[in-house]
Parts: sequence; structure tokens; C-alpha cells
Amino acid sequence: MDPRVIKADAAMPKLGLSEEEADNLIAFLDWTSKVDTNDWPPKPVLAVAAAGKGGGEGQMLYQKYDCAACHQVRGLGGTAGPDLTNVGTRRPDIDWHIRHLKDPSSVVSGSAMPAFPNLTDDELKALGEYLITLK
Repeated sequence: MDPRVIKADAAMPKLGLSEEEADNLIAFLDWTSKVDTNDWPPKPVLAVAAAGKGGGEGQMLYQKYDCAACHQVRGLGGTAGPDLTNVGTRRPDIDWHIRHLKDPSSVVSGSAMPAFPNLTDDELKALGEYLITLK
């Protein structure tokens, strides 16, 4: 219900769920964790993504900070946040991405994305460079 009560620096935002909705979500996630996915997605797809091939340091940071928990790139990842597959076409300005990572609501009014104030300048630059390659 409030991720920051459990972990003060949690990236997950409050979802505004009632206790009943939270209980139902937990039951659903428990149920889905037991579904046999027949080894989907195939390992080669995951191996390429996990190895960070093609995205350099920025892609590795994207994985390190678990951005895929909320965002998809080419069909891999979560759906709570916007699909980033073509974000480099929509937002080709690295500085915009750096500002967005530091303080999302400063560039996107009402953004549910948490701020990442602990990222170093080098990490912010690498993530920005990675994001603008997504076209």
C-alpha cells in the first residue's frame, strides 16, 4: 500500500489501492507465480537483453535499476509506465531525460515515476544516451 514504509528509497509509487484491492492483487500475483510459462520468453531473447548487448553502460544501468519493472523496450518489461521502445524518437534531447530521471514531475506534470536523485552525473548521462538510442 505504501512501498516507502517497507523501503525508504523504494522506486515503486503508491498505487492508491484499498486494502481489499491490495489483497486481491497479492492473491493474483501469487497465483500467476505458479503458472507454467513453458520457458517463455525464450532464453536467447533474455540472454541478449541481460547481457546488455548494443546499449552499453546505459542499458546495463537500465537493468541495474530495474527500469523494466515498469517500462517495456521491444516487448520486454512492465506496463505500469510508458513503453520506451521509441522514446529516442519522441524525446531526442539527453538533457530532457536527465532532468526527467532526477525529477520526473519537473518535466511531466503529474508523473507517477519516482525521482532518482542518487544517480551520479555519469549514470544520468549514460542512461540518457541509452534512452535516445531507442528509436
